[in-house]
Amino acid sequence: MAKTNLKFFTITDNYVNFLRNIEPKIQRNYAKPQIRPYIGVILTMGIHQYFAPLSSYKEAKHGKINNNTVFKIHNRNNTKKLAVIHLNNMFPIIPSEIETIDFNQQEAKYRNLLRDEYRFVIQNQEAIRDRAEKLYNDVISGDKFYSKYSCDFAKLENEYTKFVN
Repeated sequence: MAKTNLKFFTITDNYVNFLRNIEPKIQRNYAKPQIRPYIGVILTMGIHQYFAPLSSYKEAKHGKINNNTVFKIHNRNNTKKLAVIHLNNMFPIIPSEIETIDFNQQEAKYRNLLRDEYRFVIQNQEAIRDRAEKLYNDVISGDKFYSKYSCDFAKLENEYTKFVN
């Protein structure tokens, strides 16, 4: 069965705040209006759908990371890093709490950045899925290094369905 292309989504503040009470490693979702919305991709881990958040690339923070915790997104020429997908901060989602992002609703400069990032994600979606699955399995099986830097996926899976909007 062919997998569908990854898409960019936003997630509700209420859901993120609920999950942050369970797992503080989840990044904050800043209330609107923000210059850059909280965006991520949805990945399947077993029977659960996970939101893996994107973040701007910062050389000081992400430059030396060379493991499965993040996936670096490059520009079209592969000459500049634009963003990262924080696989270590992914969390299970409830479909009612996500929305596909409409690039056309964004300012032109940001819309172009999103399109560049999205192009790279689509071209590398199998590698993203593979890395996310490996990280997920490592954390679930108790790998000390990855568990230290990642959300507690098992705990989140036990708790996220208790969310009430």
